[in-house]
Amino acid sequence: MKGYVARKGDRWYAVIYEGLDPVTGKERRSWHPAGTSKADAERMASTIAEKLNGRNDGARSLTFGVYLTTRWLPGKKLELAHSTWDGYRRKVELHVLPSLGRIPIRRLRPHHLEALYDEKLHPQNGKRPLAPKTVLEVHLIIRGALNDAVRRGVVSRNVALLAYAPKVRSIPKVEQQAWTAQELQAFLRAAAGHWLFPAFWLLANTGLRRSELLGLQWDDVDLDAATLSINRGLVSVGYQLHESRGKTSNSRRAIDLDPTTVEVLTAWKAWQAIERAAVGIEPRDRCSAPSRATRSTPTRSRRSLNESLLEPVSRKFGSTTSDTPMPPCSSKPEYRSKWSANDSDTATRPSPSTPTNTSYPACKSKPHVSSRT
Repeated sequence: MKGYVARKGDRWYAVIYEGLDPVTGKERRSWHPAGTSKADAERMASTIAEKLNGRNDGARSLTFGVYLTTRWLPGKKLELAHSTWDGYRRKVELHVLPSLGRIPIRRLRPHHLEALYDEKLHPQNGKRPLAPKTVLEVHLIIRGALNDAVRRGVVSRNVALLAYAPKVRSIPKVEQQAWTAQELQAFLRAAAGHWLFPAFWLLANTGLRRSELLGLQWDDVDLDAATLSINRGLVSVGYQLHESRGKTSNSRRAIDLDPTTVEVLTAWKAWQAIERAAVGIEPRDRCSAPSRATRSTPTRSRRSLNESLLEPVSRKFGSTTSDTPMPPCSSKPEYRSKWSANDSDTATRPSPSTPTNTSYPACKSKPHVSSRT
């Protein structure tokens, strides 16, 4: 900002030159009345210009990248969940700094941002384009950072408010499809005998998130009252485990358990105690912590699920989409063999959702018991 004085009639004014308007391209000036004294007007112009620019204003040479990495991101770390903050950091380092990091923050213009978005949506160097949703998230990060810069007085306006950004339609192009009852039954039967079977059973019957399951502790489970309390989640950020308390109070809740699930958890707890005592491992609080040297993380649990269960089940039964559903669980020969040829069609059989697994006493075949929802 530059300041000078101008006279209109017998009155003097301090005039501040604010540069060109990004929309119209016209010069912008603000006029401040200073009375009849030219000296007073000069002092006022100098004071206003110094206030806007700063006497030793480091923002004149401050680049957008330095501002993001040394001021904005450290400040956001104080108020955001660690996983959310790490997502901001990765997007800034991968997408913002290479293109905009060297531009002085006060010389940042809307066309710089629009060029970045176009480069990410339509790359010319053979790289894969980003999804519009990801580019929109980058835009929101830049807009939030510049809002903070305006509030701190580093810049006078937020150029991200003038830049065009991609829009994400409310209806996605690819509809998400959940498993059918038959597919879930086939998966649970294939999971019988797997060391994470009780965890899969708990997910299927309670709707827990993966992070909530990994953060579940035995102190949160009341087997006598048939309830479990969700108090925390376990997330992996940068190959480090962090506890999350959930984004809202509704994330911390109590869930009723059906009798079969109570028996599965009771057997799981007893099995863990026996297994750890046999190899001399100290008991652990977390329900899903394995009796192994490695810790249970979301990535390891997903990899174990894919390698040992989902891929074999998919190869055996075909696609798990609604167009090509898995066959009923009763078509698996190992489960039909549990019944003799003399069994009639009207005989009492276990529910298709109750897998047969002799590794856990609570999972043996039994008549179906209706569960509370």
